[in-house]
Amino acid sequence: MSFNENLKMIREQKGMTQKELAALLGLSTASVIAYEQAQKKPSFDVLLAMAEKLNVSLDVLCGMDIKPQTWADITRRIVALDVWCDGCIEFKSLAGETCAIVFNGWVVDGQEDGWHYADTEPADNNGLYPYDKNPLAKFTSEYLKMRDLHSNGAIDDELFAMWLSKTYKALDHLITGGESHAKT
Repeated sequence: MSFNENLKMIREQKGMTQKELAALLGLSTASVIAYEQAQKKPSFDVLLAMAEKLNVSLDVLCGMDIKPQTWADITRRIVALDVWCDGCIEFKSLAGETCAIVFNGWVVDGQEDGWHYADTEPADNNGLYPYDKNPLAKFTSEYLKMRDLHSNGAIDDELFAMWLSKTYKALDHLITGGESHAKT
């Protein structure tokens, strides 16, 4: 299901009207209606507030509630989120050894809470892959270059799609205990 369908379903499951949800979030009823009808996209801060107030994860709210099984699944989600937010994703090297994804100033880095603001470092590196062993490290570097070439018109949609397809295939390895293994 898409974000707009999930928002409506979750709101209805909570027994709330659009007006009640709007009041809870400090938004206009027209904004909630526009979100539910896919006429408008909420900002990341509004998405976080929705998830918190509705007591659901961002994955569930955004329609990505199936746990990724391969590195390709994760990279597909990164690309979908980057397209959704019109190229706002950045990638950051934390402590020079780890890779993180920065989305609108928030870092997702494998920590237990998952998110912290980009100006702060996580408490420790538990759960983070060393940069040189992170299956996403090469992808993030290449993706930014290819995204820039595509957005600047240096490569067309077809070539960009072919590169993504090849990259997804190369990353089609199971995620298990911090290591990747070829799918069987």
